Amino acid sequence: MAVAAGLSVAGNYFARPLLGLLRSELAMSTTTAGLTIAMARVGYALGLGLLVPLGDRYSRRGLAAVLLAATGVLLAVAGASPNGSLLLTATGLAAVTSVGAQVLVPFAAEISAPDRRARSHRARRPHRRDRPPLHAAGRVLRRPRVLAPSSSPGCSRPPRGGS
Repeated sequence: MAVAAGLSVAGNYFARPLLGLLRSELAMSTTTAGLTIAMARVGYALGLGLLVPLGDRYSRRGLAAVLLAATGVLLAVAGASPNGSLLLTATGLAAVTSVGAQVLVPFAAEISAPDRRARSHRARRPHRRDRPPLHAAGRVLRRPRVLAPSSSPGCSRPPRGGS
């Protein structure tokens, strides 16, 4: 499930590091090359608004299968596109259907046993009590070490390897 979700959404981001190459290989203008990124974002937003709610009305299994298959086909069309307009269209449509990942998560919860439902759609993380406290900047706070007195004068660290 994680691989399917990751690969379907990764198609929304493939064009950004390749803008220069896309521009030169497909004879695209800078504006058209930049529009591929914008189309991916707009298409994803449209898919979230229009296709994800269909999971409440139709079978999530069927909807997820159709969306993931359509994403795969559209990404293949985008990868084989001979010109910028076909790339732009295929990227936008692939972004619309790439919301299959958001249909997979509730589907996984739906097919899980009732006593395991909370575990099937959450990443495994330690319980809050088991995690170290976080600093406001996101760095882990460490407890200050108490240094044992050293045998040599002027040394502030204990010797390595024991006493």
